[in-house]
Amino acid sequence: MDPLLEFTLVLALLALIECAHWITRQSAAFQKCWRRYAVREGESLFGNERAGFAFAWPLPPFGALWVFEAPPFHAGETRVLGLSSGRALEWHQLGAVSAEERRLMIGGAVFAECSSARAALEWQAWLAKRAGESQAHRRAAREELAEELCQPERLRSVCARMLPQRVRLVPLIWIEFALLFGGLPLTEWLVGLSRGWPWLLGALVGVHALVVWSWARAHRELFASRVQERRMKLLGLSLSPPAALRALDALSRDALPRLEPLAAASFLLERAEFVDYARRRWREHAHPKPVGLQPETSEWLALLVPAMERLLDRAGLPLSELAAAPLRLEEDVMSYCPRCERQYTHASGNCEACSGVPLVAYARAEEAVPGADSPASSRGAS
Repeated sequence: MDPLLEFTLVLALLALIECAHWITRQSAAFQKCWRRYAVREGESLFGNERAGFAFAWPLPPFGALWVFEAPPFHAGETRVLGLSSGRALEWHQLGAVSAEERRLMIGGAVFAECSSARAALEWQAWLAKRAGESQAHRRAAREELAEELCQPERLRSVCARMLPQRVRLVPLIWIEFALLFGGLPLTEWLVGLSRGWPWLLGALVGVHALVVWSWARAHRELFASRVQERRMKLLGLSLSPPAALRALDALSRDALPRLEPLAAASFLLERAEFVDYARRRWREHAHPKPVGLQPETSEWLALLVPAMERLLDRAGLPLSELAAAPLRLEEDVMSYCPRCERQYTHASGNCEACSGVPLVAYARAEEAVPGADSPASSRGAS
């Protein structure tokens, strides 16, 4: 194989590797290609039981990638459940929680895994502060957290501040991409590599330095207090031109790790995609699977689901629309699952796919659509 082609393929492979992002199952990646966003839920990604790979768009115009993560734990009244470890600990035990890379550690063992080191630091600080509070203060903090997670205005503010930085970075990234993948063959064709490589290398080094400098300046303006994070990312971008092509992702990926994906969807997705995603995500939280359901999960959902419903109501999706029964697919259908909307020909029983979620009979569903005062909507249980 031609050495020039081999080198180009290696660069392409490195660039593709930089497009891969390892995120937890409770996270969601929002990928922009051209002018539209698409959501990739953690549960649907290729990976292991705890996390999977989300891929950013690899070619110009590169788009953007955001990762939003629901809490990697369920904060109950008296205990906290780590989702990746399955460990439920008393609140006072969380005073010793530490963040190591993407993991929350307690007693030398993993308590929970996050999608980024930034998320781990923020959740570690939140848990450690709550561990020393009274139960009344802790409940107020849990309610505040549920509301905070469901505020898309925070994302809107970050996007507004990030737009000027993106405008400055995009042309430089395009030029570096052209030099990396078009500069070598063009130089070989025009003057030969033996004569043209110093000029090509000089141009690439200059543009690469501008990309890295512009990214550092943008990150400093957006996240002034994140000094350690900026240094680590700056080192990676400086040493790898393929990594510098993903400078926009390096700005947006961990910008708001503490944001419910549903709140992000209300701002980033087109209306039709948002409605579909909102119905599915609300049903999954309002009707959790009974098998293996922990008390901490029920207590956390009792706070989160009402906050999600208020968010959706502000977004023009009232609860009556979210909880409406799906259209019958066949005349002999008598019931459906309120979680996955699978339909059944018997009037009662449990959903086979959702580990025992009770079915809702169509006659009853059509007589009275659940409202905001229904137990299911207020407590997040089916």
